Amino acid sequence: MKLRPAILGICISTCFWGCLPKPLPIEVDQVEPQIVVSSQVIPNQVMVITLSRSFSALEQGQDSDSLSEEFLNQLLVENATVTISYEGVTDTLFDLPDVPGVYASVSTPQYDHVAYTLSAYDPQTGSTVSSTEEMLPFVGFDSVAAVRGSSNGFDYIDVSYSFTDPPGSNWYMVNYYAEPEENIQFDPLSPDQNIANFTQLLNDKTFGTFEFSDTYRIYDWDSTNVYVSISNISENYYNYLALRSKSENFFTDLVKEPINYPTNIENGLGYFTTHHPDVRFIQLD
Repeated sequence: MKLRPAILGICISTCFWGCLPKPLPIEVDQVEPQIVVSSQVIPNQVMVITLSRSFSALEQGQDSDSLSEEFLNQLLVENATVTISYEGVTDTLFDLPDVPGVYASVSTPQYDHVAYTLSAYDPQTGSTVSSTEEMLPFVGFDSVAAVRGSSNGFDYIDVSYSFTDPPGSNWYMVNYYAEPEENIQFDPLSPDQNIANFTQLLNDKTFGTFEFSDTYRIYDWDSTNVYVSISNISENYYNYLALRSKSENFFTDLVKEPINYPTNIENGLGYFTTHHPDVRFIQLD
């Protein structure tokens, strides 16, 4: 006797589902949070360290666009003890008012080719992180200019710049910042505003000459001004940034676990770098 197709389908489905094992409860151990470090060196003896905590993607249960303010505050490391040591001297950084998780020193001299050691203690978790990096020589722009243009109905700005590449192998980070439309004082070196709209990474192996120049095109630039900065960075930091190139800015980085990225932080994550930028302001026509 032949089975009708519908009955045959029910029989096959019954056999299939009957072979499936019953669901078992699974318990996933929570990952212990680690301190995540980022840093900035500003000419005139200023060093800025930002400390946050890593977290499990299962911990919050929602995407980064809907993270609560309370949860974001939990990620920032407050009341930490942060020090920078160099040539037998130790400077203790102070926390910035109204900027949780950000620590600064305004009296740390910047000596080229000197080793600087960061140490940070989180009183909430009892964890300590450290890292040592060599201060890289300052490299500044020789010239910077920007002009507006349009092509095939698309508006853009062309930022042209040049600088002198010192001898040896070097790596650079060029950042492009827009000034906020609000009537507020903007400082691209301020730790709470240091959010690059675009970042360009350069490796001098491709230069071919010590006098390097380039033009970087940015479409749909609405701001009436542009800030451009260049930093001489280490090869390891260059590789770190290259892997994070899809991250939009500090705040999107803050809510992503950086466990897959390289790090120079002992017992922690992120990167301690001792680069200090040259920043130029351009008012567009």
